[in-house]
Amino acid sequence: MFDLLGMEQTRAAALQIETLGKAEANMSEIQVVFPLLKKDIHQVVSELKKDFNI
Repeated sequence: MFDLLGMEQTRAAALQIETLGKAEANMSEIQVVFPLLKKDIHQVVSELKKDFNI
């Protein structure tokens, strides 16, 4: 498997949302996971910008 730059938790959350969406799960379940995914993505983007002086 390949390294996801420490984003394993983020990938798991994205897959969970995808699975919930395909299963036509209750929107409230997705609404619980989505903010966590969004926070992780913003954090990773911020760290990458800092690491690469963007």
